[in-house]
Amino acid sequence: MTLETVALTYGVFMASSPLMQAYRLWKQRSSEDVSLVFFTVLSIGFVLFLAYGLQIGNRLLIVTNSLSLITYGVTIVVAIWMRRHPGTRVADTSTAMPA
Repeated sequence: MTLETVALTYGVFMASSPLMQAYRLWKQRSSEDVSLVFFTVLSIGFVLFLAYGLQIGNRLLIVTNSLSLITYGVTIVVAIWMRRHPGTRVADTSTAMPA
């Protein structure tokens, strides 16, 4: 196993880590404890490293930064959605009229 393979494998796991935060946000129905500035700054870095990876044709940079950009983007969207719809559930039937 080469260092590139190890780095790519770990990069994929690392890039998917924000999904755990998005899940926690969704489960707690709150994004108060999340810094959108932090996630945004990291996302800008992923865009820059993705552009660099594309420029030099480095598969490792392209794959890991693309995946990171997607997962951090999902987390940002979930956090923003939670702030605009605090405490709501997708299938919230607690206010439905009884049949």
